[in-house]
Amino acid sequence: MIFFAACYFPSKHVESVIPYGIQRDKPVAAPAKVFLRDGTIILFPSGFTAGETAIHGEGRRFVPGEPAAPDLEPVEIPLDRVAAMAYYDEKLTTAEIVGTVILNVSAVPLVFSSLYCLSCPKCCFGSCPTVYTEDGGEFKLAAELFSFSVGRLAESDDLDFLAGSAGPPGRPFEMRLTNEALESHRINWLRPLAVVHPLGTRVFPDSNNRLVLFRRFLPPLEARNSLGEDVLPAVAEADDRAYRSPQSLVERLKEGPFFDHLDVKLKIPPGASSVKLLLRLRNTLLSTLLFYDLVLGSQGLDALSWIQRMNGDPAYAGRFWFLFRVFSGVRVKVLTDSGWRPAGLIVDPGPLAFKRLALSIPASGREDIELRLEFVPDNYLIDSVNYDYEENPAADPAVIPLEFDDVRDMDGRPRPDVRALVADKDDRYLETEPGQAYRFFFNPPAARSEEEQVSIFIASRGFYNEWLRGKWLEPPAGSDYRFDLGDVPGTLRRLAESWLESKTFLEERFFQTRIPIRGGW
Repeated sequence: MIFFAACYFPSKHVESVIPYGIQRDKPVAAPAKVFLRDGTIILFPSGFTAGETAIHGEGRRFVPGEPAAPDLEPVEIPLDRVAAMAYYDEKLTTAEIVGTVILNVSAVPLVFSSLYCLSCPKCCFGSCPTVYTEDGGEFKLAAELFSFSVGRLAESDDLDFLAGSAGPPGRPFEMRLTNEALESHRINWLRPLAVVHPLGTRVFPDSNNRLVLFRRFLPPLEARNSLGEDVLPAVAEADDRAYRSPQSLVERLKEGPFFDHLDVKLKIPPGASSVKLLLRLRNTLLSTLLFYDLVLGSQGLDALSWIQRMNGDPAYAGRFWFLFRVFSGVRVKVLTDSGWRPAGLIVDPGPLAFKRLALSIPASGREDIELRLEFVPDNYLIDSVNYDYEENPAADPAVIPLEFDDVRDMDGRPRPDVRALVADKDDRYLETEPGQAYRFFFNPPAARSEEEQVSIFIASRGFYNEWLRGKWLEPPAGSDYRFDLGDVPGTLRRLAESWLESKTFLEERFFQTRIPIRGGW
């Protein structure tokens, strides 16, 4: 990876890592992009065959500084020259676009990123599309879009808060959309929204992309985890002093499915019709490790075929996401006379940016409300748990859909083609590869009176596919684990072992290894 100044290299000496033990003449049918350490890209539209030390097949070369090869030709590549591999869908991307766009954007970063990713692929930064907005004269991370939409069959909508005001008068609002990871992003739709609401209130999305209005941010009366420990000081307010599960609870995953929880007590006035829960949270890297090391890394080259299934096999993808949802998200339960009853779900926000997500729960005439927030141990940093209540039905905030007035690349060139690609939910996609970024400009309306204010949101739809890096070409030596959709206990056991062994190392390095943006900031 080309690192930022603060990044850490474990050694100045980097050795080639040659994947070992690959089955002789193993066919890989998935269409693949293969990135070499010298910047060359080879497209294998019909897949390739893997030998012990090389892969070969009918491919098309894209070499930096040279014209693209006009036709397919027999190609053989030593495995120690491979930096990364990626699945691509010819229905969405022509070979010419795949080669020329990625070559222009990513060839140089890949030469450097391959060295680090070969030695530690799980340490390489990964994310969904990231969004930056201006704050105090500099651009800061504001949101990550559709963070768990891995594969075309998981394509989904998202709604993210960007700013609590329309910005300085006379200036357009600027949003920067980036791909800073070894991933292929497919963005179907982007729509900025201006939300008009009473002055002094805040508006946040729920897990179904509906907006919930908050007038108060009340802390719970009590908050205890599944060990009975008082965690109220950690979650009473948004201060980055977040709750995360103790290590002893992660250890219990080795024995099978287990959930940590926070029991919170709230008090609302008589006659209140509903409670509005608000969590400020983000994922730890636990789910990232699950995806990188267990789902992809344990399968070796077969991970390309797995990605193909996740993009084209609805039955398999449906089973995978059903199981994933069982163990993801924060499940909210309410205590009733007959025990704990489901009240709703807070979905995973992703590991990069803290996000506030709301949930409305009927009050059922109770003044004292007890909620249980249930989740896989150490899957979240929960910074705050707050609530509001509704005494009378309130009008929904006014939502004004906006249009992008201008879109430019990072070199300042106008890109009306990009604006057209994201204008509607259709069969067209903005395709971004590592190092690409765009600047989107729009003009939010001003508040209509002194009693109103305008907040800015971005609605989005899309998905992404991960690239295979270095050592993922073959599972680690001596490992008896291979991802199996039907082996939930085995996956949880391996996840707990790997997480406890490497979480400190990952958290130190993961966020420092972003792909640099072509053209700079």
